[in-house]
Amino acid sequence: MSQSLQTAFRTLLSADAAVAALVGDRIRPDQLGEADTLPAIIVEIASATPATDLNGAGDTGQAVVDVVCIGTTRAAATAVEQAVRSALNGYRGTAAGHTLAPITYDGTTFDVEPADDGSDQDGDDWFLNVVRFDVWVQH
Repeated sequence: MSQSLQTAFRTLLSADAAVAALVGDRIRPDQLGEADTLPAIIVEIASATPATDLNGAGDTGQAVVDVVCIGTTRAAATAVEQAVRSALNGYRGTAAGHTLAPITYDGTTFDVEPADDGSDQDGDDWFLNVVRFDVWVQH
């Protein structure tokens, strides 16, 4: 479920004008590419739990998805976060072969990743706003 669910989230985010205006096509599963610039988004599946019925595993499940909004400043990461929350929170519908009902915002955590290029220059840090969503998925 994880790769195709990542694709569903990437499809929804790419289709949103506010998100696209901020990150363009830099919405990636699991990690950024070497040539990617910021701001950008990473979509990660934190957990996926299939729902079971009397016959065993059904075709539905619950997932927790982290959308990592990355910027060169906290303000840039927050602008992406706000666009992501607006695009996804409360969404019900179909994307990439999945019926999603509903996507629910579950909080944001904040982090800073220092530049690892060996420089001591300011402005090389990455600011991360990790936006967590819960979603029921049917495929």
